[in-house]
Amino acid sequence: MFVLERISKDRVLRLWSIIVFRNGKSKYRKDFPNLALHPETNNGKTIGEYYISKNTINIWWKPHSDFKELASTLLHEYAHYLQFWPWYSRYEKIYSYDKNPYEIQANQFETKAPDVIREISEENWKSLIKKNPKLRKLYEQAEEKIEIN
Repeated sequence: MFVLERISKDRVLRLWSIIVFRNGKSKYRKDFPNLALHPETNNGKTIGEYYISKNTINIWWKPHSDFKELASTLLHEYAHYLQFWPWYSRYEKIYSYDKNPYEIQANQFETKAPDVIREISEENWKSLIKKNPKLRKLYEQAEEKIEIN
C-alpha cells in the first residue's frame, strides 16, 4: 500500500521513468537499478543510498520536505548507479565526502531536479509519453522496479 505523504505514486513512477529515460543504463551494469522507497531512515541521517551489490537505490522518503528534494536525492543516487564503483571506493580512501569527485558529480546531477519535475507535470507528461514509446514502456514497467514500503 502506498502511503507516501504529499507525493502520489504516479508522480514517483513518472519521476523514475524520466530519470531512467534521460540518463540511460550504466555501462558498468547489466540492468537498470531497482528502487526501494522506505519511510524511516536506517541510521537517522541517510536519505538515499545506492547499493551496488544489490543494484538498488534506497530512498528514505519521510525526511524529505518536498517532491523537489525527493527528486534531487533520486537523481544523486542515480548518478552513483552510473559511476564506475571501483573508482568510487578509491576516491573514498583519498578524499573527504565533500571533495570526492564522484560525490561532486552526483551533487551536480541533482541540479536537474527542476527540469525533471517540469517534464513530469500534468501539462507535459501526456504529450511526452505519446511522442516517446520507449519512455511510455519504461513508465508502464516502472512499478515492477519500484518497491514502496
